[in-house]
Amino acid sequence: LGSLLITEENQYLVIKKKEHYSLLNIDSLECTPLEVSLEHLEEMLYEDFQESIKEIIAPEHLKIVAKNII
Repeated sequence: LGSLLITEENQYLVIKKKEHYSLLNIDSLECTPLEVSLEHLEEMLYEDFQESIKEIIAPEHLKIVAKNII
């Protein structure tokens, strides 16, 4: 589980699998693979999505709760 990135318009969950990262848009559930290192994530968000990071919440401060409704 990765960090939560909060921008003016969206919230993204950063997911790491081996050496690759993806951004999961929490509202739309759209997943975007990243081809940059985490150090360049803020630049990439601004250039590709025209969004600036307002807050980064570290994984140790996140708790995910899921419901399975049948």
